[in-house]
Amino acid sequence: MDGSLVHLDGYIRDSGILKEKETLIAELGKVTVMVGELDMAGRSFCTEDTIVVCINRGDVRKTVVIHELVHVLQHITRNGLDSRYPMFAEVMTDILTNAVYPNNNVFQLSAYRDYNPSVLNCVGVFREKAIEAFFYGHDVLHDVVPEDEWHLFLYTIEAEVRSPDSPYYENCYNRLISKWLDRMDRMD
Repeated sequence: MDGSLVHLDGYIRDSGILKEKETLIAELGKVTVMVGELDMAGRSFCTEDTIVVCINRGDVRKTVVIHELVHVLQHITRNGLDSRYPMFAEVMTDILTNAVYPNNNVFQLSAYRDYNPSVLNCVGVFREKAIEAFFYGHDVLHDVVPEDEWHLFLYTIEAEVRSPDSPYYENCYNRLISKWLDRMDRMD
């Protein structure tokens, strides 16, 4: 897997968030990576018995493999991918991919990189809890932010990625981030 698993292995071992690290590493070791003709850079397929990562023949890069392996890691930790808010999952996966393997080559930018600041603001507010929510379910945040506000935030990320020219999500997003920053400042 072109050393991608080595990078992810290091991230898992160094993580203060991920639990049962040896099990996660063992499960990732069972992943099959295949190269073929796809209409996208990469894709992960997870069933109860098999986990396969497919990479487009024209896009075999370490960042693509790691991105797909982060999806697999979320699948393992959550017992399934976050299908309710796929754009948030993609952007957070992109951010974590960059944490696992920092890559600033302009020719290898992710399709989600333009949206990273929106989710990074969330990580800035909730810190490790935001990453824990990605891996173990959004309910880990509900002790610091009401569930309805969190789902509204996730919806704004979906709207931003799917309709970037829409003016409606931005106001809602900015109000939520400001509110949460104020709340977290008072909690510190």
